[in-house]
Amino acid sequence: RDGISELWPFTLTIGIGGICCSPAELPASCQKARTALSYKIYRGKGCMIDADELPNEPRQIYHGTEKASLLINSVRAGGERLAVQLVHEIFQDVQSQQLSPKQVQSLMQYVASCVGEVIRMAELDGKDGAPADPEKELPQRRTLAEMEDWLADTCRRTAAAVKGASERMRHNAEQIKTYIDRNLTKNISLASISEHVNYSPTYVSKVFRQHYGTSYIDYLNSSRVKLSQELLLSQPELSVKEVGFKVGFNNLQSFFRVFKKHTGMTPLQYREHEW
Repeated sequence: RDGISELWPFTLTIGIGGICCSPAELPASCQKARTALSYKIYRGKGCMIDADELPNEPRQIYHGTEKASLLINSVRAGGERLAVQLVHEIFQDVQSQQLSPKQVQSLMQYVASCVGEVIRMAELDGKDGAPADPEKELPQRRTLAEMEDWLADTCRRTAAAVKGASERMRHNAEQIKTYIDRNLTKNISLASISEHVNYSPTYVSKVFRQHYGTSYIDYLNSSRVKLSQELLLSQPELSVKEVGFKVGFNNLQSFFRVFKKHTGMTPLQYREHEW
């Protein structure tokens, strides 16, 4: 090990199997050496790990899956500090429980996969500081210290990107809603909204529904119906047709259909009922 470190600029980690009394025992010894080498996760780089010094298998099962789920939820919610704290707690659990390297790898792959899914669902691949693909980056981390530093940074960056995207979505959705509210009685279309806010029609529909839980057209119609209800009662001199045109409907049939959908009665029935 020392000789190699003098000749080449890399660190050598050695796994040691058992002493063999015959060639037939070599495969088993080699496997023990490979198992020993996997414990580089705990021992670090540049060490020599003797298979005979390892704990007996099987190892205990990791009981912190709930904490791993909390970590993913905190990343999904944009909670940077909580995500970093949970990563630290998870690795403390791993250390205290002394999980096998296979279990550690399995846990890390699960978390990396879930974080990757958050990135893909939020369409953040490589954007706003979010990692491009955590699952591909994970194999480059060979020790617990490297894994913890990497995972904490990955979760923090992803949470920050999610939070930034969420704030932008909220701002954009509110901008769209403000335009609708201010032009409620005018001839509003998806094209006119997208032109005003300078976003594509597809984006306008998507961001409004994601933020408010309803489509822009349902919100528009609902707001017009509420305004028409006020006019029907406060301005009895207006006919039902006049009220419909006044709140932005192009024809009487559309007004009747939408009004009944939201109230369960026609505009005339509503006026008579409330009076």
